[in-house]
Amino acid sequence: MSLDTLRLLLGPGRLKIYLGYAVGVGKTHRALLELRELKRRGVDVAIGWLEPKDRPLLGALAEGLPFIPPRREGPYEVMDLEAILAQRPSTLLVDELARRNPPGYPRRWEEVERLLEAGISVIATLNAYHLESLAGAAEAYLHHPVEERVPDSLLERADEVVVVDLPPEDLLERLRRLPAYRGVHSPLLSLATLRALREMALRRVARSLEPTFERILVLVPEDFYWFRRLVDYAALRVRRLGGEFYVLHPRPKPLLGAAPPLGEDKRARMEAYVAERGGAFLVRSGPLIPVTLEALRAVRAQSLVTGHGGSRPWPPPAQLKALLRRLERQGVEVHLVPETSPRRRRSLQSAPREGKGPGRLKVFLGMAPGVGKTYAMLQEAHELKAKGVDVVVGLVETHGRRETAALLEGLEVLPRKPVVYKGVTFMELDLEALLRRRPQVALVDELAHTNPPGPLHEKRYQDVLALTRAGIHVHTTLNVQHLETVASLVERITGIRVRETVPDWVVVEADEVVLVDLPPEALRARLAEGKVYPQEKVAEALKGFFTLENLKALRELALTEVSGLAAERPESLGPVLVYGDSERVFLRATRVAERLGETLYLLTEKAPEELLRLAHAHRAKVKVLGPLEPRERLAALEAYARRLAPGMVVLPLGPLAEEAAGHLPHTLLLVPPEEIHLGLRESG
Repeated sequence: MSLDTLRLLLGPGRLKIYLGYAVGVGKTHRALLELRELKRRGVDVAIGWLEPKDRPLLGALAEGLPFIPPRREGPYEVMDLEAILAQRPSTLLVDELARRNPPGYPRRWEEVERLLEAGISVIATLNAYHLESLAGAAEAYLHHPVEERVPDSLLERADEVVVVDLPPEDLLERLRRLPAYRGVHSPLLSLATLRALREMALRRVARSLEPTFERILVLVPEDFYWFRRLVDYAALRVRRLGGEFYVLHPRPKPLLGAAPPLGEDKRARMEAYVAERGGAFLVRSGPLIPVTLEALRAVRAQSLVTGHGGSRPWPPPAQLKALLRRLERQGVEVHLVPETSPRRRRSLQSAPREGKGPGRLKVFLGMAPGVGKTYAMLQEAHELKAKGVDVVVGLVETHGRRETAALLEGLEVLPRKPVVYKGVTFMELDLEALLRRRPQVALVDELAHTNPPGPLHEKRYQDVLALTRAGIHVHTTLNVQHLETVASLVERITGIRVRETVPDWVVVEADEVVLVDLPPEALRARLAEGKVYPQEKVAEALKGFFTLENLKALRELALTEVSGLAAERPESLGPVLVYGDSERVFLRATRVAERLGETLYLLTEKAPEELLRLAHAHRAKVKVLGPLEPRERLAALEAYARRLAPGMVVLPLGPLAEEAAGHLPHTLLLVPPEEIHLGLRESG
């Protein structure tokens, strides 16, 4: 039967790619585990190619799985494509998608495409730096050509892409134990290289999703100084905080005749500059304000970046003021970059912020319940115990999941502490007992949990910090929506209000953050099988929090957060100063300050209780001004900014922001103070 006939009868096979950033992260291990699970369910599986890696664990996982042996061609071994097509397994494992075949043979990825066309589903592994879009940049870190490249179109057409993540520090330790890397000088045995490759891989996968949360429009003039300054600002922001950006150059439209054209050489230069930084360049003709508003709608941007002040201000002050008024009504956030940065000088001295202490903190971060965070944490605990590390389970929630509960066997589990509240007994973490036991590593699940009244701390993350400050290393789990500054983004997109949150700095300052990834479709399948919640709750969950759209948005957020944390921290911006009484404005300032590692200062007039609580949780320095007349506010802000020398001033969009634009010599972040949400549902 021909391939065309098979394709017509069966349709194309499904492609699933386990994507890592370097050898050793665990791609093949995950692929073999899935193949074993499929076989257990009765699926006809086989191994078409398994790269020899001199790792006994992989060999043990492959035992008992059907194997179609390679064919020898002279000195080479090649995957026996004809034997695979003759045997026709339902699902085939093909390790190393970027493996180089002998001369005269199709590339490995081309062989996989042929299998898919024949209706055979393929599970494959790939390191992201073999993608055509990343190979060139990766060569600068690897110091050798990436000769075997895989087209990005194959990644885009994959039915599922699972990111297999491992902190670079852990991978480096693992690589140094492998025989192939002992006594070898390799660029791969460098933390800087591994960190760069990891960031590239995470960003590439995030880019393959349709961005939901952070789309930025950059409004630029023809003046190349302003153009570069604004584009560089947007590119740096996207790299650290995620999202994508578009650069708009509006051309004036004279009353008579066509708009003067932008010279071809200049346009090509501007396009190349934007493309090198990962953006898209747009040119539109017409009046500045209507063109800008139309471009914001067209690209669905939530933020606008442009300039203010200086000797040749852009945009012209009158137009900027009118534009800000329009943007306030439309709820668009605005970044105003000055023509030149204020001369850096020493800012106000403040007491050192209390951090997490000498204990190391490792966070297993996922997009939602059920992706496998606790499972991954327990698996690593067994590995640590096998190495002789003193590991204790302080608290782990199995949620009735048998596979998770089975992993507790063989680990020391600390008894929980009963806490009675309003006649109900809660079994909570026994912090005092754990501090007395003092293991090397403590496992404490669900970082965002709120303790019932009675224990020493209100929140579990405070318990965790008490452990790390006592010198105990802690491994914990967290879903991305529980980050405090992310919760409002989740609310905006999904309509779900998150009740339990953790200040971002706790995760930003963690020693390691591991992404536990699972495609949304796979999580929904696990949920439907009763592997996440009891069967009676499945239907409601699938229609509520676990809709495909919600999970796609949450996965994008998780990838963006971890890739931002993986990025090298830029040169110090300077303190971030936020003015006003809006919690929403404060949290946006917090997101910038904590991602960039800067101190946050709050100037407030009314000092509402909830705002002060947030300021305390996020370690902000607070100055209460008391009630001011509108005409007094700019002078008070300017006086404090002169003393503080902030790198950024964050204000609510409105009259004060209009006065500050072009007057304060700082980067301004102007945030719509309120946002309307309809039909909110709550999520723990």
